[in-house]
Amino acid sequence: MRRIMLLGSQIALLLFILLAPGVTLAQGPEPPSGIPTPAFHPPFPLPPIRPTPLPPVEVKYIRVAVDIKDHIATTQVDQVFYNPADVPLEGTFLFPFAKGVSVSSLVMHVDGKVMEGELLSKEEARRLYEEIVRSRRDPALLEYIGNDAFQLNVFPIPPKGERRVQLKYSQLLEAERGLASYSYPLNLPAFAHLVVNEVAVSVNIASRVPIKAVYSPSHPVSISRPDDFKAHISFEGSKVTLDRDFRLFYSVSESELGLTLLTYRRPGEPGYYLLLVSPQVKVEPGQIVPKDLLLVLDVSGSMTGQKLEEAKAALRYILGNLGKEDRFNILAFSSFVQPFQRGLATAAQRQDALKFIDSLQAQGGTNIGAALEEAVAMVSGERPTIIIFLTDGLPTVGVMDPAQILKESKAKGRPGTRIFTFGVGFDVNTMLLDSVAQEFGGASQYVKPGENLEEALSSFYGKVAAPVLTDLRLDYGKVQVLDVYPPRLPDLFLGNQLVIAGRYRSPEERVTITLRGMADGRERVFEYAGNAFPEEARDDTSLPRLWASRKIGFLLQEIRLKGQDRELVEEVIGLSKQYGIATPYTSFFVPEPGPVPLGRPGPMGTPVPMPASGRAAVEQSQTITSYSSATVAPTAPTGPQVRVAVDKTFVLRDRVWVDAAYVEGRPTIQVPFGSPEYFRLAERYPWARSYLAVAERVIVVLDGTPYEVTELEASAYKEIEPGMQDTPLPVEGSDGPSADSRAGPGPVSLWSRVLSILASVGRWFRGLTG
Repeated sequence: MRRIMLLGSQIALLLFILLAPGVTLAQGPEPPSGIPTPAFHPPFPLPPIRPTPLPPVEVKYIRVAVDIKDHIATTQVDQVFYNPADVPLEGTFLFPFAKGVSVSSLVMHVDGKVMEGELLSKEEARRLYEEIVRSRRDPALLEYIGNDAFQLNVFPIPPKGERRVQLKYSQLLEAERGLASYSYPLNLPAFAHLVVNEVAVSVNIASRVPIKAVYSPSHPVSISRPDDFKAHISFEGSKVTLDRDFRLFYSVSESELGLTLLTYRRPGEPGYYLLLVSPQVKVEPGQIVPKDLLLVLDVSGSMTGQKLEEAKAALRYILGNLGKEDRFNILAFSSFVQPFQRGLATAAQRQDALKFIDSLQAQGGTNIGAALEEAVAMVSGERPTIIIFLTDGLPTVGVMDPAQILKESKAKGRPGTRIFTFGVGFDVNTMLLDSVAQEFGGASQYVKPGENLEEALSSFYGKVAAPVLTDLRLDYGKVQVLDVYPPRLPDLFLGNQLVIAGRYRSPEERVTITLRGMADGRERVFEYAGNAFPEEARDDTSLPRLWASRKIGFLLQEIRLKGQDRELVEEVIGLSKQYGIATPYTSFFVPEPGPVPLGRPGPMGTPVPMPASGRAAVEQSQTITSYSSATVAPTAPTGPQVRVAVDKTFVLRDRVWVDAAYVEGRPTIQVPFGSPEYFRLAERYPWARSYLAVAERVIVVLDGTPYEVTELEASAYKEIEPGMQDTPLPVEGSDGPSADSRAGPGPVSLWSRVLSILASVGRWFRGLTG
């Protein structure tokens, strides 16, 4: 029977470490005593003991159900493992808990039978993690040092057989200033290639205090809010790559508007922050701000048939969901503009408006300029005004120059006007529609051929039907913020939360954030005291890439609408290389053979095409919008030669994973993998464990100093003399490590160290080779 270790599931950390794809069983360096020990070198195989590795154990599905009641979370995990090998596999299941988890109960079943295991303290788990890192040459567990763990005795998986593992545990979620977070690890860099057929996470939250923000920075979740005291969050995916933990934040507050702050900062660098502004889910009718709504509909000849019928159905839905105090008008346009009536109508006139909609027919050209001008001229300025502008074509009548159309519309526009544009099909001028939406504080949306226009338009209106606060402004007190996206704050609507990403300098522990906005013609002010922009914060490692995505989206839109500027293009390329985000100007394609270029910029002499209309234009606009409005960090590029960790990108060069911030040829401080210096480096820079976990051999720049993790030497199996344990790590500018320190720790008792670290691996190894 072959013996393996399972790393337990706070997702499938449930991995069979020694049989991961690409891992070759190899004979490692012999310690001075001559005792052979196994080494596992995915990138650097030594002479193999077996020519072919056994196939990796597969994870068929991972299902996680979480119930959170007043910050007490009960998690139930259901997973199935499959052994594709022709021999039985025997494993030990190791389950690392997230940091700060206080486990109150834990029950585990394997194929329906209760299994007994042991909870390991932080100290016991630390020793076990370090042994796994050293003996299996696997740095991935560095991120879990300091966590508690659960270890289960060995259980066999028969050839071509399955084992179902069910786990249930409870924990108390810590809440600070009303903000609680839940984490379920689904990320192990060394096994990011593993694809799980099905991953499903379901979270139910119930609270006696009203729930405000509900946000996942890690996964695109679906959120349902039946009332202010309950929330249901779900994520479902197939063929899921295990490259990020599932993270969920939620806040509770009695205030009318909730404000939630998340931060990430490495010492000595500007920090990242995410601000969530969340209104109540249910409000009294008097709390909703009355609005004016202008529906501008293209009825040119190209709208004939299904498109016009779907647009009419959407307009009927919108009129049926007007507020009692709302006013509206409908402007149908083709070669000329035909309004429902001159001036704004009240909600009581809906029946007449429905008859007007029924009478509309598709004919004539497309006079976009006249329709926009007449719509903005109808804005009273007395209350928030939303203009929904829908077209399926290019300007063919009247003013046809997009720049002139935008200029004339701006000249007649009034404060408080928001224009949301809808392009139907591919034959639309995306430059014009995007420019209008950006200029008037709205957004653009496109409905591709085959997509349902009625559903898209009705769904959109549901998000903007009830304004709560308009013309928003934020004051961060003594904290200096920069690069805030979106640069212009949108209005706040019932049932939606604002997501604002930025960076900050001058850390402050107690800051009052002030939010101002207009409601029903008067200014309202909300103050939130006690917010922290700390010197060091590493609770949410997704913030750097989320912020970078938004900035890249903003820059790409500027380039697209205003022309390709060299400085903007270079800034996009720089952000793409640092944060590992693909753009039209960069790629992560690696030619073979040859060096590995990270983010290959296209020459400025041949700029990236930016079409105004057609399929490519629509898709380009949608891609840029997905960057600029991202609420989840973009998926990191995957492949054999590129890896991303937090805010750094690593590329494989000469069998070493190299930090994109490293300057080629610069001297490095060498740290042997698995040595005491290696673990002291992880202790000195706790936020750098994600970087060290990328691979066994890495070059990473920390606080301006490049460190190179080198191959494990035989001396790494030796114990350290007591006096050497506190040997400080060298930094750039010092004399560097001595020859002795480069070679590894000093000798003491080889036998005790080898036996304590490699006992279980030795048994497995002897069984394999015997």
